[in-house]
Amino acid sequence: MEIRIATRDDIEELIRVRHAFRTDLSPHSDEENQALDAQFRTYLQTKIESGKFVGVLGEVGIDVACAAFLLVEDCPATRELPRGRFGKIINVYTYPQYRRQGYATEILEQIIAKARVLDLDAIELEATNIGQTVYERVGFSVREFVPMRLVL
Repeated sequence: MEIRIATRDDIEELIRVRHAFRTDLSPHSDEENQALDAQFRTYLQTKIESGKFVGVLGEVGIDVACAAFLLVEDCPATRELPRGRFGKIINVYTYPQYRRQGYATEILEQIIAKARVLDLDAIELEATNIGQTVYERVGFSVREFVPMRLVL
């Protein structure tokens, strides 16, 4: 598998990967998919250039086999984040025909390497039960804090 960082030329491929990820997780209506894809396209057009979004693509031949996205954030510094820079990994996805071959692990290792190059203090993610062992294998651990959300 060849791994590379996505560019603006890959926006439509990134949208396809995110669409497949959403569909596997919880199918959406056509209208929801169109709106979500359009918002993601707009988001990518500015965030790729600014370095606030890093897409990592794993390719087998001419096919994208898997991908993962890193969102880069700045915040006030804390003891855990002394430089005030952290990342959030989202949408780690391997297409069904490429699963169970170690590709997700390779993609995660590349994202972690990129996070180090970007001088991030930490990376976080939300794991599904299926993905948790893969994340633990590359060094992630469960935090003592319970993720919470207030939907507005």
